[in-house]
Amino acid sequence: MLAVRRAKRMAGAAAAARRGSHTLIPPPSPPPPRNSIATIPLVGGEGGGGSRRSLFSISSADHSNIYKQVRTTETPLSMEDLIQFGKDANQATLLASAQWLQKDLPIRMGHRVQELQSLPVTMFKTQPVIDLCNLYEESFVRVTEHEVPKTREVEERFSAMLTDIKEKHRMVQANIADGFKQMVRNGVPQRFMEHQEIQEKLTKFYTGRIGIRLLIDQHLMLRYDLFSRQGKGDAPREGGGAGGK
Repeated sequence: MLAVRRAKRMAGAAAAARRGSHTLIPPPSPPPPRNSIATIPLVGGEGGGGSRRSLFSISSADHSNIYKQVRTTETPLSMEDLIQFGKDANQATLLASAQWLQKDLPIRMGHRVQELQSLPVTMFKTQPVIDLCNLYEESFVRVTEHEVPKTREVEERFSAMLTDIKEKHRMVQANIADGFKQMVRNGVPQRFMEHQEIQEKLTKFYTGRIGIRLLIDQHLMLRYDLFSRQGKGDAPREGGGAGGK
């Protein structure tokens, strides 16, 4: 009877996976099939050390908000739309861009959090990937809790925050690389690190990350162009213009 119950639980988990179901903070799940890369043990310990911040240390309200945003489809990006929007930008255009980003970026960041959490446990439990997930959660909260940029002064502070977020996310590739190194130290076989499941999930994550950086750059360059035409070339650097990396 025990074997039958276990088989039913495993079948239910497999069916959920085929449907693509995923929760940001999943409850304890049945053991995965034996051929899954998630079954590879973490020889050196689950995370390889203490986290700088607990993975789920943000408030339950923030987690609910992240989950809500993940259920929203990301707006497709079009280079033509971005170019048209940036033509002859004025202060009203800049404010509209900032207000739209405050609504759009949390959706994209929420999806990046979900994609990281959907990685096989052998990779998601590595400290560098945990830190990276924390970073996206923190950026999500910063954007959503910022004052709505309805004035020039608030937009300037909002842009300064975007510049800081962009800089802090600059080493994302290094985090992923360090995650693979941690897997090696934990004794995970090379063939599992090259598994198609990991490669597909990371490709989706990287593609989404590029979209976030593209939108932030678009807004910061709008500031640069606007202030340059007004003869105030230094102003964007205070709020995150061309001086950002």
